[in-house]
Amino acid sequence: MIKLNEHVNILCESFNIREQINPSTKKIESVFLEGTAITFGKPTRNRVSYKYDSGIRAHKSLIGKPFLDTHNDSSVRTHPPFGHVNGCEPGKNPINGLPCLFYSVDIDPEEKVFIRKAK
Repeated sequence: MIKLNEHVNILCESFNIREQINPSTKKIESVFLEGTAITFGKPTRNRVSYKYDSGIRAHKSLIGKPFLDTHNDSSVRTHPPFGHVNGCEPGKNPINGLPCLFYSVDIDPEEKVFIRKAK
């Protein structure tokens, strides 16, 4: 699900964890959560179907928004965001060719528990 307000909750269809390692220190420098957020016209797990036209108009507004681990916006009071949306682009699913929305979120490397659970 995508909420176009102060925080972003992405109920994704798929994701991958990508770690960027500093070659000098061999330590994790950056962690990214990347994948497919939604397939346009297909109901999401929360039974909402997003139209391609509205996704094209709105996708850039998601960039820079905080990324939460829940759809409960009030959780930001008890746990800060895990990271921020740093990329959001419409495209075609490489498997079925359907139009979808791809995303990338930079995850704070200090969120070791979240990263471990997501792997």
